[in-house]
Amino acid sequence: MQKKVKNAPRAFFGVRPLLCRYWKSPNKRIVEHHCHWHSELLLLTCGTYEYEVKGQKYAAHAGDCVLYPPRIAHSEANPPDDPPQFYHIKFVWQNIFARLPLQVYDRDGKLKLLTTWLYESYWAGISFSYECSCSLLASVLGEFVRLSVKPEPPLVKTIRTFILENLSSNITLEKMASHIHLNKYYFARLYKSLTGVSPVQEVRQIRLSHARNLILSSSKPLKAIAAETGFSSESSLSHAMQKYEHISPSQLKNQTKRGY
Repeated sequence: MQKKVKNAPRAFFGVRPLLCRYWKSPNKRIVEHHCHWHSELLLLTCGTYEYEVKGQKYAAHAGDCVLYPPRIAHSEANPPDDPPQFYHIKFVWQNIFARLPLQVYDRDGKLKLLTTWLYESYWAGISFSYECSCSLLASVLGEFVRLSVKPEPPLVKTIRTFILENLSSNITLEKMASHIHLNKYYFARLYKSLTGVSPVQEVRQIRLSHARNLILSSSKPLKAIAAETGFSSESSLSHAMQKYEHISPSQLKNQTKRGY
């Protein structure tokens, strides 16, 4: 349901939110070609979101952010065995930037942080929430523009897609290097120079990110989440979360239940 704002002031910073929600897609979902008078932004937290624009097919995964400007016709679908979950923002953006990409990767995690704040502010029900939501939306869009100025290198995107498609498998440095036909030592140095992290660290970060999202958004047992995200056991997953994120799965779940 769209939130109605009484006596809404003029768009703040040239942007005005119309709706901000968290959407869990059903297993089977196909939306034929359509367009909107407003803009839309989708930030994927898990699953796969497939879409088509001007005859070109795309796929977005966790960490990807998709932007639809006004009157851009697109269709949507999702694989039934991997339905997506995402933050969905509808908004008006006066003087929207030209030539923005359809999709960027939230490589620093700032888009997710800002979008989460926007989502919480939008439904806060406090007197200044509308102005606060406009300001946060402007920050979200500013971060999208920043990411689009220096897009993700094709090699990095290829490796991240490979990791996502093989998340439950044993992903080694040799397998990643072989996937793009490079020597593993050269590949490791090149990847770190492009991203600031090693390929092995990238695998761990993506696994932990997906595990966190599943803990927060599903009722799956920890053993199943560990297997789905490539950890050998639930104790291995718990150890990794405590070591690198300084929180246990049970603490994360309890904080969510309390609304922290």
